[in-house]
Amino acid sequence: MAVRPRRRGRWWPIRLFLLRHRDNAIRRERKEGKVNAQHIRVALLLVALMAAVGFGQTYQLVMDQPVNAGTVDPAPGTYTYPAGAAVVLTAYPNYKNGVQNTVFVNWEHDNDGDNNWDPLSTANPYTLIMDGDKRVRAVFAVIYYTLTTSVSPGNAGSVNPAGTTTFEAGEIVTLTPTPAEGYQFVSWGGPHGEEVYEDDGSYKILMNGNKSVTAIFQLKTYTITVSANPPEGGTVNGGGPYNHGDSVTVTATPNEGYNFVNWTENGEEVSTDASYTFTATADRTLVANFQLKTYTITVSANPPEGGTVSGGGTYNHGDSVTVTATPNEGYNFVNWTENDEEVSTDASYTFTATADRTLVANFQL
Repeated sequence: MAVRPRRRGRWWPIRLFLLRHRDNAIRRERKEGKVNAQHIRVALLLVALMAAVGFGQTYQLVMDQPVNAGTVDPAPGTYTYPAGAAVVLTAYPNYKNGVQNTVFVNWEHDNDGDNNWDPLSTANPYTLIMDGDKRVRAVFAVIYYTLTTSVSPGNAGSVNPAGTTTFEAGEIVTLTPTPAEGYQFVSWGGPHGEEVYEDDGSYKILMNGNKSVTAIFQLKTYTITVSANPPEGGTVNGGGPYNHGDSVTVTATPNEGYNFVNWTENGEEVSTDASYTFTATADRTLVANFQLKTYTITVSANPPEGGTVSGGGTYNHGDSVTVTATPNEGYNFVNWTENDEEVSTDASYTFTATADRTLVANFQL
């Protein structure tokens, strides 16, 4: 910026007084023939005093916007000062989210107005002497910190941002953990894990220094529930907690008189094997279904014309069965046999069904 020509100012009355006083004194002394070295020194002193007050000169100070974030005093703008004035310049760093975000580097000046800035001073505050028009700005440097993230175990998932990333001081970074299949996110660890906080469903950390955090995952656990239907039909085992990917075997053992039918889940058959093996991938509720054994009771007459028999048929385990033999005219009932072995001499034979049976009612003339 070019220096403007000198102009009258508030010091003009003093300058005018000194000039007149000097000229009048010199004329008077010359007239009286008394001009000497002492008079010349006084005259020079008056000239020096006039120079000191600047003949009323003023200069402009232009404060430009700082480079990078920060504030200055005086604030950006244009100011007028008397020649020789001492102006104190002060630079203040920027803060973001309560964290210092920039640091003062130096002052620069561009007194030629060509936008070619030259270093002026690294002092802060800095006293600027107004010996001409000035154009000044403060230079700040942005502070950066690194965020390093990792996962544990290594194959359990991922986190975003990943690895080492650079952020401005005071920035709030959102961390996103993503578990791999079969894993779930548990917590944050590492040197600065406790500084991670949850805000509106997201994990965040304030960059007020270099940070290192670890996303901790663990295998999902599932509950396998097993039961018997009906409860008296048998016993079941193999239920309990399992980690994702574990091999699970549930076993159904029928009680006496029952047969295992199948395993069902939500009413749908999943296996007909009493010992059912699968991989744990979710909670499961399995039912082992049992049913009573059924037996066939077969009855016949020997000889066929000797009489009639009844009571044969299909029975459940434990049912009470009564078979009856009625001789025809001229015949007498002898006994009931099974595999040619006598089992009863009662024409009406009662027993509990525990197996298939083939009974023969024997008659004689």
